[in-house]
Amino acid sequence: MAKPRGLDPKRAQNFNKKTVGDYFNMRKEVDNKYNKIPPEHNWNMDEKGNQMGGGRKGDGTKYIFWIEDKDRYRMHSDNLELVTILECVNAAGTAMPPFFVLSDGPVADHGDIEGIGGIATSPNGWTDQAIGEFWFTKVFLPNAEKCRVDQEKPIVLNMDGHNSHETDAIKVIAYDHGVIIIAFPSKTTHKLQPLDVGVFSSVQRKWISHCDKRLAEGIKMNRYNFIPEYMSIRHVITPALVQKAFQRTGIHPLNPDVFTDKDFAPSQATSTTTHVPTSYPEEVPSSPVSATMAVSEDESDSEYMESDDEVSDSLLESEEDEGFYFVDPLTGPSTSRRSTRSSSVQFTGPILAMPSYAQCMTRSREELWDYISRLHSQNRDLMETVATQSAQLEAANAHCTVVSHENTQLREIHSNKQKQKDYQSMRLPARFVTHPELRATFEADHAARKEKEQADAAKQAQKKAENDARTVKINQNAVTKNFDAPLSSYKLKDDFLTIAQALGLTVEKKDTIASLTNKIKTHLDEHPALADNARFSALFQVGGVKRRIHSRPATPLSKDSAPTTSSTSHLMPSPAPHFQVGFGSLPPVSQPPAGLEHTWDTPPPPSNLQYQSHSSATNMSHESYTPPTYSFAAHSFIPYRYPSHI
Repeated sequence: MAKPRGLDPKRAQNFNKKTVGDYFNMRKEVDNKYNKIPPEHNWNMDEKGNQMGGGRKGDGTKYIFWIEDKDRYRMHSDNLELVTILECVNAAGTAMPPFFVLSDGPVADHGDIEGIGGIATSPNGWTDQAIGEFWFTKVFLPNAEKCRVDQEKPIVLNMDGHNSHETDAIKVIAYDHGVIIIAFPSKTTHKLQPLDVGVFSSVQRKWISHCDKRLAEGIKMNRYNFIPEYMSIRHVITPALVQKAFQRTGIHPLNPDVFTDKDFAPSQATSTTTHVPTSYPEEVPSSPVSATMAVSEDESDSEYMESDDEVSDSLLESEEDEGFYFVDPLTGPSTSRRSTRSSSVQFTGPILAMPSYAQCMTRSREELWDYISRLHSQNRDLMETVATQSAQLEAANAHCTVVSHENTQLREIHSNKQKQKDYQSMRLPARFVTHPELRATFEADHAARKEKEQADAAKQAQKKAENDARTVKINQNAVTKNFDAPLSSYKLKDDFLTIAQALGLTVEKKDTIASLTNKIKTHLDEHPALADNARFSALFQVGGVKRRIHSRPATPLSKDSAPTTSSTSHLMPSPAPHFQVGFGSLPPVSQPPAGLEHTWDTPPPPSNLQYQSHSSATNMSHESYTPPTYSFAAHSFIPYRYPSHI
């Protein structure tokens, strides 16, 4: 038994024969075009995140404890602050100076330490596009040129597909300096990248051990001493270790067959192709018709088929060969006649041995003929058995082929259904980030992108200027403008923003016209005093008439008191297409509301109409009076009738 290592399902899926095969075909193309890339030109770069305390994992060291101790501890730092280190090595075993990326903050002066490629900071201590471009220009190119051994052959840089590795700035510089950049397929670097395969693991173990040792000595790792402490253990990156890593990944020397079926076995769980053992039969186009061996018998030989039971002793000794046993060729039992030629019966022996010439000369013609007959019958049975088994084998192979194809089809159907449910991240194959043959296409695309970026920048500038002008106008109107129209007459969002700002309302970016309208209406209802403000009074109008905010309470009628509008309003029913308005919203009946077009359906009532008590029969009562109907545009209403002396 052994403890397995964890493997990400995406890595298991992506590291398959097709993906890896395409990657090595790209490497072959470069090697063939330039008559093999020298190992000094073959580089691999990758980032490694080191935690200042060494991380949560151990370095594999075992310690001696007392057998009765249940609690077994070791001192280990819990500082998990991350520092990114950019390492770059070539197939000849050369390692470039490392480049460090710390999180934002103060950085110590390490100018006295040799072999540092550079130090940068970022908000989280990770690399970004600007840092990637700086490293490529200031660290990689100078050191790669120092190791160049043939000016006619390009430098090849192998990296993963991180976005900081594929910027246009890096591509332009790479084309200018003849650098071919190859990106590994997604989720395959645990097998294809030399730094991941054989270098970083050694560095990590040494770093954890070093952190524990320094902690025991009373020295804690921090941003000020991390770099010198790391440089003190970097000697573990030896030329032999790097060369072995390139060899294990098949990059140098180039070896597309470096990985076996065992390496690809984890990908079979998600493959759409059926995988079978090596002993599984090869595919066959179809199952042929079972062959039959029809051997004719000459009936004239029947008289010679009788065996002699009183023959002399055996002239040959029996021997075994391949599971069959031999008998006396002349005196052995005649078992072949009891076998049938049915495909369900197989020949099992015995096999007649070949007699010598001397033995044949001592036998009679009848004995020899009997031997020949039995030999012929046995040969016929053997041939039928072979033909039957051959047909059965080919039929079985055909059945295996059908099952294999069916299995592949079902796996594809299952995979397609899973794709409809799961939206996974994009899996990129191996690709050339830069290549001489791609330069013309890149330059054309790069120019088009630059032109588009300039056009987009101009549009954004224009849009920003318009937005700024719009904001200035809204701010000015919110202070100076008088809103002389009903709220329902405003249609533009800027108008509602102006009103909301003038009223001192809180406006959010997500507010729409509907939400702004609701906020304004709510504010007006809660602040009826604004109706007396000249700037906002018109907002209270509904169709040009001020809307009533609060209704007056009904006043009980006494015997001698005159009814008010509120107390008599129940006496005037309103037809369905009409609506009623409050007392304070209308002028006297003889004077229609100003500013609105109106028509009279009936002549106006006499101005000297006086109101008497309900019991008066000599004067006009409310029941006998039909009030006029006002028609205003799309609306009509019946005004409340009230005495002229009120």
